[in-house]
Amino acid sequence: MIQTFTALPDNISSSDPRVVSAFGELNEFISGVNGHRILKRLACVQLLRVFQYVENIISSESSYGTLQQQSSRSNASITINIYKNPLERPIQKRYIVELKRTARV
Repeated sequence: MIQTFTALPDNISSSDPRVVSAFGELNEFISGVNGHRILKRLACVQLLRVFQYVENIISSESSYGTLQQQSSRSNASITINIYKNPLERPIQKRYIVELKRTARV
């Protein structure tokens, strides 16, 4: 169920609205008040997958010159900004890093 709503197709760009939509769906599962713990855990794991996928997209776009990136910003940092920009409430970068760490455990 979670993967159905958040799976990203091949040949997508990092600026595609489906990326933001996938992050939004995952955020709803993770921050949902009535969600079951197992759903939140699965959403964290899927979040990690989506983060890795988008980071790879950003890396490819940087290599091919389709993404103008500041040299001081990592792919992970850009992906975190994509995740947190459309959210209604501000989220600290530490929180997102912690979610990724939780997914790896």
